[in-house]
Amino acid sequence: MTDNSVNLSIPVKFEIRSAPRGMTDYDPKALSSEQQTELNLHKLIIRKENILYIRDHPEVAAIISLVLRQNIVHKPRNIVQFTAKLFSRPEKEIRNDVNAILNEKDVEYDYVPFCEYEAWDY
Repeated sequence: MTDNSVNLSIPVKFEIRSAPRGMTDYDPKALSSEQQTELNLHKLIIRKENILYIRDHPEVAAIISLVLRQNIVHKPRNIVQFTAKLFSRPEKEIRNDVNAILNEKDVEYDYVPFCEYEAWDY
């Protein structure tokens, strides 16, 4: 059985360099130190859960790979429309494409281990 617990013994440094993406009027002093620590922990837990989900579901990476490959090969002008058509095909065709990617011997789905989060900006 896999241990899905969150490793909290890793020192995590959060440096304020600029506003997080999508935020305007960013105030680094809006949260107390305790609130910021709690928020940072919450972010780490969410990221860990997301990585565990993707590790348990390699078809997610295969679907992303399928979309990227098809868009790069066909270079459509309207990517959204092209991708919608890609997934408007019969489910069996989509499953075959995804399984073909999953069965490729040279494809490795390598995910960033949890311990490397300390270098990430939030």
